Amino acid sequence: QVTPTRGWRSAMTLPRELVLENTAKGPRLIQQLPNELQALREEPQEIEIGTTPSQVLNLSPQQLELMLRAAVDERSRTRFGFELTNEAGERYRIGYDAGTQNYFSDRRQAGKTDFSPQFADSLHLAPKQLEGALITMQLVFDRSSVELLADDGLVALTDCYFPNQDFTTITYFVDSTDVSIQRLEAWELEGIW
Repeated sequence: QVTPTRGWRSAMTLPRELVLENTAKGPRLIQQLPNELQALREEPQEIEIGTTPSQVLNLSPQQLELMLRAAVDERSRTRFGFELTNEAGERYRIGYDAGTQNYFSDRRQAGKTDFSPQFADSLHLAPKQLEGALITMQLVFDRSSVELLADDGLVALTDCYFPNQDFTTITYFVDSTDVSIQRLEAWELEGIW
């Protein structure tokens, strides 16, 4: 109930479109971001991911959309995703853990957390819904929030974080070479205020 904000509270970020689809597991609710979001996109950038365990992306994490498509060996225990950092040494991580087959959001070191003992006491997890090696993630970062739609909209996760300074760097990280990035596309987004 308590957040360190004035004028805004919690995670009222982007609208969603809901679609009911029949899947192999029966009817499922799919979440999608509306097409109108694309009007905020600046020029698309396709990003090549090398074989290093971390790669700084030359992008601002303040208003950013990422679309990632990857394949992960089903026996893998690797974790991969994106990390936001700032000059105060704070960090926020979001990604996929192949060992537990969960998408995760980690705001435990992302800035202000002392306003509530429950706010950042553990990882937020969302279980993978698609079977097989394919991982899809659409992420939208704002100054203090992130939206994740994964598994083509079967998984949705929204989180807020409250850094003491703006995050200035976004890095792709991976624990091992069990991940094959098929495509990573990025758009910096225009503000609406």
